[in-house]
Amino acid sequence: MRYTSLPSGSFRLEVRYDSAYSDEESELLTLNIEVTPYFWHSWWFLSGLLILLVALASWLYRQRMMKLSARIKKEEERRLMEPIEKAVRESRNPEQMQARIQDILHIQQRLEESTNKTAEADNEEARLKEVPFMDRVMTIMEQNYKNSEFGVQQMCEAMGMSRSLLSKRLNVETGMPASQFIRNYRLNIAHELLQRKNQSRNVADIAFSVGFNDPKYFTRCFHRQYGVPPSSFTQSAGE
Repeated sequence: MRYTSLPSGSFRLEVRYDSAYSDEESELLTLNIEVTPYFWHSWWFLSGLLILLVALASWLYRQRMMKLSARIKKEEERRLMEPIEKAVRESRNPEQMQARIQDILHIQQRLEESTNKTAEADNEEARLKEVPFMDRVMTIMEQNYKNSEFGVQQMCEAMGMSRSLLSKRLNVETGMPASQFIRNYRLNIAHELLQRKNQSRNVADIAFSVGFNDPKYFTRCFHRQYGVPPSSFTQSAGE
């Protein structure tokens, strides 16, 4: 017996047989069968075919739009030239009219070239005048690091950038996200202040002066950054 039209899936074939030469009860044999689908019925083939059809439809659509755009442009040029050609034909001196039209077209072309050059020059001038990204960041930090309310959101507003874009740019330039950059900038200023000779301010004063409103948090951050607590600088200064 043959089974040639089974669908794909799992099947179990059970066969029971009796022996004509024995009084024993019939036995049941079971065989598990796994029928795999043809490759053109598989999910990966159908998915690839769907992607190919979508890509083909997208390409055909772009080709059609390009042809349509070219036809519209050609038709527009024909409509623009039609009254000019008519004026040349009806003119008493077609050659003079044609020369005048050519002069007008040449003037228009030179005007467009001049406009393009001016626009390019303006863009180049604006690019040269543009302040580099990190220069803007450092200027803003210098102006605001003492303000404990100044954080990432305020930096975004000052830079005119979104939070994600600012952190991405700072990561590229410094290897740090925005919040860590602001914190490290304040710690660097504090480190410079603590290293100055004859400075008599305590740790809390230094913390407040660089924008930390919690001296304990400032101490933890400073110790993590420089490996020593800030009090070690004030103690050595007082000796």
